[in-house]
Amino acid sequence: MKTKKHNWAKVAKRVLGTKAAQNIGDGSRGRFALVTPCRGVDFSLWAREAAESHKHQLSAVGCCGGCWPKTHYVVDLARSLASRRTP
Repeated sequence: MKTKKHNWAKVAKRVLGTKAAQNIGDGSRGRFALVTPCRGVDFSLWAREAAESHKHQLSAVGCCGGCWPKTHYVVDLARSLASRRTP
């Protein structure tokens, strides 16, 4: 069975909204979006472990000086995509 390759940055924009901006992250294989909705909606793409690790770091120190660290979260884009397809 052939699996479809996704452009996770495009999927993230569909899930998070078109104004969401990708800031950092590998972007190539990461299907987990670390979302920082502090000044706007920014996201970065990572593998699951890396996304969780970066989230914990941001929650400890903040990401932009004006944020509330508890608002950072990780989204599994593959799961979000699958749930949007289900009627």
